[in-house]
Amino acid sequence: AVRAGRRAESYPARTPAADDERPEPPRLAVQLLELVLTQPPAGAEQRDALLLHWLHACERARCRVPPAVLPDLLDLATTSRRLRTATAAVLGQRGAWLAGQRQPWCWAGEARAAGRAEEAADPQAWALL
Repeated sequence: AVRAGRRAESYPARTPAADDERPEPPRLAVQLLELVLTQPPAGAEQRDALLLHWLHACERARCRVPPAVLPDLLDLATTSRRLRTATAAVLGQRGAWLAGQRQPWCWAGEARAAGRAEEAADPQAWALL
């Protein structure tokens, strides 16, 4: 700050995130999520379909998204409205707190307030993708 010619601004201390009640999914499920987020197997439409499937499975298992992938998932859901409701359903306390820290992620609070996830994709439709 001194080299930049201005004083460091002071910001109020932030309240930390509450403890998550839901557990993280099994490690293999987390690896699959990381793979779909970082190296999608096909185009954006197929990636979104895979993520929706993963998010719905996570919700049915009463799990939450692990903290390490929260920023990537929130960024992706910010650009894809179709992922928002399902993402918000599995953010957990830490994810909801994190979403409140950045203005582009404000949709997460609204989607969580809605309190319902999208219905799972039709198995027949999933088989055709």
